[in-house]
Amino acid sequence: MAGEIYFPNEIGCTDEQITVMDDNTVLFRPAFARGVVQANNFGGPRLTLQRIMQVNNSDDRSKLFAFLAAVRGKQRPFWSTVNYKMRGAFASAELLTNNFLRSGTTGWSATSGAISNYAAILRAISSSTVQFGATDSPGSLTSGYAYAARAAIIVGKNGGNWTCGPDLTDNLSVSATSYSNGSGVKTAVLTATGTGTGTFGVYANPGTVASGDFFDIWMASVSRCFLVDGANQSGSSLNVKAIQPASTNGLLYPGDLVEINGELKICTAPLSSDGSSKGFLIFEPEMVASPPDGAAIVVVNPMSKWVAASDPVITNQYGLYAQVQIQMEQVY
Repeated sequence: MAGEIYFPNEIGCTDEQITVMDDNTVLFRPAFARGVVQANNFGGPRLTLQRIMQVNNSDDRSKLFAFLAAVRGKQRPFWSTVNYKMRGAFASAELLTNNFLRSGTTGWSATSGAISNYAAILRAISSSTVQFGATDSPGSLTSGYAYAARAAIIVGKNGGNWTCGPDLTDNLSVSATSYSNGSGVKTAVLTATGTGTGTFGVYANPGTVASGDFFDIWMASVSRCFLVDGANQSGSSLNVKAIQPASTNGLLYPGDLVEINGELKICTAPLSSDGSSKGFLIFEPEMVASPPDGAAIVVVNPMSKWVAASDPVITNQYGLYAQVQIQMEQVY
């Protein structure tokens, strides 16, 4: 079960302490230049989180305990967001009605096999040697709008023999996929070519697929996004495109969060779109890696990679409920 996994952020967090950890700045104070401080920075600060989570039902308890076991202490990176409420006017709706899988298999159907749901984890099981998985509908997609389709996947039986990932298709059968080996949070980006009902799926592609092979989905998402405009950009700002609606102010506010190329960023200035649906995004900390042209700027449930910074503390309450405290720090 190698690869990165997903922290179940949908489970209630009663308290979250955020620390801006600057372990990348080196200060130099010359002995004969009082008051003069020189500083070199290597990538900007990172975030650390301390969460207290109150688990109030058996499914949430099972899913969170499975995560704590799978993360292997401080060894295994995982994907998580920061709890906050977006203030900007950019579309923030999740388009899947059962994306956190807390309503069993509602809205989902099987492709070339069967699906089941245990503890808010959806399992897709193959019944043959062809592509298999699970599908859902995001409703109507709008022509010219960009969408991010995501899935948090843990591969199961024979998972090393095939690739898997999300697939989003518009009403004109134009699709975008993100298939790769192993577990992880995977993102496909589609700019819809027509207006109408789309189809979302999470699939395993046939390599040496056998009947009984399976993978688990911990989270899925389809949401509006916008895109990086041009390659080889660096620093703490980006030219962006496909921002809808055009000619609109205040789409993002200072303090709103976005995900760029797997990195969580904090907006430090408002984002507006011009008549060509382009804009200039300003944020901190600066990017560690340059994102490719056309990469998604994720606004709904933006995430980054983290590792556990301490051993979790679990307070069991009569075997059904629990309070869990966990500390984590951001990694790239």
